[in-house]
Amino acid sequence: MIAPELREVALSSVDLREHPFKIPEAEESPILRESLTEVGMLAPPRLKARPGGRFQVVTGWKRLKAAQQLGWPQVRAVILKEDLPEIHELLLYLHDNAFCRPFNPLEQALLARRFLSHWPRERVLRQVLPLLGVPPSPAHLARLLAVAHLEPPWQDLVAQSRLALGAGSRLAAWALADREAAWPYFSGLPLTQCQQEEMLEAVEILARREGGSPGAVLSREELRLILEGPGLPGRERVERLRHILRKWLHPRLTEAAAEFAAILRELNLKNHPHLRLHAPPGFEGPDFKLEIKFQSRQELQGHLEELGRLAENPRFADLFSL
Repeated sequence: MIAPELREVALSSVDLREHPFKIPEAEESPILRESLTEVGMLAPPRLKARPGGRFQVVTGWKRLKAAQQLGWPQVRAVILKEDLPEIHELLLYLHDNAFCRPFNPLEQALLARRFLSHWPRERVLRQVLPLLGVPPSPAHLARLLAVAHLEPPWQDLVAQSRLALGAGSRLAAWALADREAAWPYFSGLPLTQCQQEEMLEAVEILARREGGSPGAVLSREELRLILEGPGLPGRERVERLRHILRKWLHPRLTEAAAEFAAILRELNLKNHPHLRLHAPPGFEGPDFKLEIKFQSRQELQGHLEELGRLAENPRFADLFSL
């Protein structure tokens, strides 16, 4: 590699409009600006010479943005030759950041893909993924590469940790029209990682069962109303979405659970402070589970007498026919 040159560069000649590795623009950092004001720029950024006296950022983009916000006219930078191979740029960027901050999931995905254009897969697994802070496994690399091919709006969600890597790689396998149908749910609802996976799995099962597409399932009016209904908090919308998908996936189980809850309410057992009755898992099998909370022999005797009265109620017998 040709030895770099260290010299003063006018900030106006540095292209800071976007990050060189296409990650979302970082939030402003008052701490970084304060550090630059107090002690200056301790680690000079690396810039690649471009035609016309311009420079492209290779490392130190955040430092340069902070210097620009402080009104600095110029900075001291390491100037790399215009013909520097991309693999050297990638290595500089990787090592400059690997030990001072975590890479966000989108950075991990895009960098892994770019390294694969220069190195064999085994070398990327062994040398790059550990520095990116992810397991050096083929399965994890496959998920990263899938996410790297998502459309920019989806990639923004990945970078913001609003779209989990597993869910993103699953969506990457969908047709574009199906992803477009899923977009309002992921961009508009506060879905956790588990809820994202749960939703996608349910939608895929329903689509296969009905011989349709995920987009057709997500476009049903009952689900669309969750997105369009006014005044509902985000968490409540998520729970409604999950309830509807479970109802469609397991209609018999959903019906049995609703009837079980209704009977408990009639028997005053729904929110009983001392007695809690549980149905068999999945309403399969004969075994119910009863929890009794008590602090004395007399209290226990009272609960047992209450249970005896409930057992004579015809609605109690209906529990065993669910």
